[in-house]
Amino acid sequence: MLKYNGRIITKNDRWIGDVKVPLPASTARFRFSDPTYDPRTEDRWSGAASSKWSKVNTAGNVWDWTSAGCLADFANNRQGGLARPGVWNDRNFNVELLDTNMASSDPGIFDFTNSFEYCNNFVCIHKISSKPHQMKYAFTGTSISSVPMFDASEVRSLQGTFDECPNLEYVPDLYIPSCWNLSWTLYADPNLRALPNWNTEHVTTFDYYCANVHTPNYYIEEIPDYDVSSAQIVRRAFSGLPNVKVGMYRLYQKLAALGEQITNHENTFAGTGTNTPEGRAERALIPQSWGGDLVEE
Repeated sequence: MLKYNGRIITKNDRWIGDVKVPLPASTARFRFSDPTYDPRTEDRWSGAASSKWSKVNTAGNVWDWTSAGCLADFANNRQGGLARPGVWNDRNFNVELLDTNMASSDPGIFDFTNSFEYCNNFVCIHKISSKPHQMKYAFTGTSISSVPMFDASEVRSLQGTFDECPNLEYVPDLYIPSCWNLSWTLYADPNLRALPNWNTEHVTTFDYYCANVHTPNYYIEEIPDYDVSSAQIVRRAFSGLPNVKVGMYRLYQKLAALGEQITNHENTFAGTGTNTPEGRAERALIPQSWGGDLVEE
């Protein structure tokens, strides 16, 4: 932005050199690091009569994607999946999501499913003003380093949402009272500094939740005191965290007390706590079938 005598210079309610434009309804706003890039030139976008791109700011190459209801057209048909990688993969520019304005009353309901899956040039989420309902594999394999706080109170599933993000360091303590699925949510995030302390009282599936099977995470030192009262599947949920010092045995006790409600606990804590004396002491109390070191008779 430009300033004169400490005041921001504006024209038609826009900052000169930056963006100060209200976000329209049913719109997601993006910034592209290449000042010459025009998303309308992509073949993948052709034929989407229900949606359009419009340029918001020239200096920052900011564009609005407006859909006739939600991000479903963008999410499911435009970006996601290994079999059909997003149009921004392996390009000479980076992509940032600046904000979203998708009301939950929009037709189709705001759905982030597969939106940026394996889009390696997607580097930043600045803000999510909407209330997503689904976020399955939304940011899998992207290059984001952090996740902003947002209203996740209506999210049903966070399956794979932030998995395989090699640069991810921070995820906030989201409020997720409607979420039942945390399978693969933080899987293979070797640089995550700490596990978020989410309210998980309704989560039934923790399958591979924060597992680091192939590349261990050496930063995480504590497993939060999660509410696992609804848990059923916890296979490898907290595996591959060798520097954990506390929380492993506490969580095991809560899970074991659920008895037959737990249908799969294979290697829940495999490879976790192995590098610390505190972790090894806890592992000695956890049966091998759960991924601990206690020999079962």
